[in-house]
Amino acid sequence: MIFSLLLLLAVLKCVAGFRVLFLAGEGKSPYGATSPCPEPEWHDVASQLAARLRVFDERIDARVSTNLRVSEPYDVVVALGVDDVVLETRPTCLLADPAVSSVEAFAGDYAPGSRPFLPWSPIARGKRVVEQAATLLARASTEDSCYAVLLALHALVGPIPVVAADINPSWDKGFRNILEFAKMIRCCGPEIFRALTDPPTKKAVDLLNSLDLRDQVGSYRVIVSTETEELEAFSLCILQQNNCFNADAEILTRPAVPALAEWRGRPLDDEASRDILVGHFPELTWSWKIVCGANPAYDAFPMQHQIFYPARQGLWYDPVFCVETIDGTRVWTKRHYRCVKRGMGLWTLTTLDNGVVSKEHWTIVDCEDDLSWAVLYYSGAAKAAGQSYQGALLCSRDGKWPDGAHVGTSTYDRIRDAFGRCGLELFELYGHGPPIEGRRDASFMWNDDFLQWAADNPPPLDPIGDISIMAWKRAQRRLLKTTSL
Repeated sequence: MIFSLLLLLAVLKCVAGFRVLFLAGEGKSPYGATSPCPEPEWHDVASQLAARLRVFDERIDARVSTNLRVSEPYDVVVALGVDDVVLETRPTCLLADPAVSSVEAFAGDYAPGSRPFLPWSPIARGKRVVEQAATLLARASTEDSCYAVLLALHALVGPIPVVAADINPSWDKGFRNILEFAKMIRCCGPEIFRALTDPPTKKAVDLLNSLDLRDQVGSYRVIVSTETEELEAFSLCILQQNNCFNADAEILTRPAVPALAEWRGRPLDDEASRDILVGHFPELTWSWKIVCGANPAYDAFPMQHQIFYPARQGLWYDPVFCVETIDGTRVWTKRHYRCVKRGMGLWTLTTLDNGVVSKEHWTIVDCEDDLSWAVLYYSGAAKAAGQSYQGALLCSRDGKWPDGAHVGTSTYDRIRDAFGRCGLELFELYGHGPPIEGRRDASFMWNDDFLQWAADNPPPLDPIGDISIMAWKRAQRRLLKTTSL
């Protein structure tokens, strides 16, 4: 009877939703350091976080307050740029970035000074939530800050589907760890053995195990740093072929971003949609260079070249970008997507990325008639890895902020409004912005240091063509082995 009552209460809680409060301090924040609008006010950051949380889960009721006295019940309270909080009603969880706030965070049964003797205890679980949230909030990105709240809600209050898939062994999963490990051994024993006996791959697996793979920034950096054949086979077997962790990530459908309706004075048609993506190719060896983007796991990598070109059906898309690996070296990384039209200005892109299939819905949001710039939006999922993600890109011919798009101009307003339709503010972008008085006009994406490295190490911009990414990678590895002999 008691168990049934507790279960009913849990169900009602999920139906009723989750309550989140952002306490916004005064002054400027460290968010948007390389964006077109650096150092937004804390209140603006809090308001955008509240809006974006509803994108990830519409049951979340997120509010913003500058009154630091909390008198109503909340599941999670987040202190942003705040040094003191008065709690008349104790929330389930209080989070804060220790670098910008002296507020002491707590979660569930854990409070500063608590000593969890057992790693599976509620105190230990709360301690993990606080530590993970501190890491994510310290990155000063809205994406990471949203995930800090989502993970806290999921761990302490109720299921949040977008972060429900956990492919790491953890104390929170309990007996499920044994079942998952048994399935991995049964289905993928040879692949596991080869991965763990190859030193670079084992290093990558160990690093991934030390991360929460729902932390997309940290995990993606490890993955692109170690693109071995063994890691690819390991991921392909465990995640894609056998789904050992029962992950089922879906493409997020919010916000509903409208596609560009008219281009060059005419309604957008198939030919125009293709022309916009193909952009400056083949006049140049790339279609577009990314000026700035909104996703810290993908768009923040420097010197990103986008290459769209015709396929037998639809288009191919080969992004080429620079990655600073986990050992501090720089390498060029390349991907290969198949692009299929799903509507006017709407495309579906798919790829096999290190053994995991990713599917993305792209939208042409806006584009200048002379192709001097374009704004593209994407929402994707690596279903078997349990990851859903979104982003938007400002692209130009040379990777520089568009000429004439200064603050106060109609072009600047048009670019800002295009990102607004994607549910994004300009301070959420990474990479570059227009010249601002008092700030050196320097692009993170294309700074002098990166450009010098690129001059010494030219990017691999040749289109991959009508072959699979697996076939291309095999050819690259054979070439590497031949040249190393």
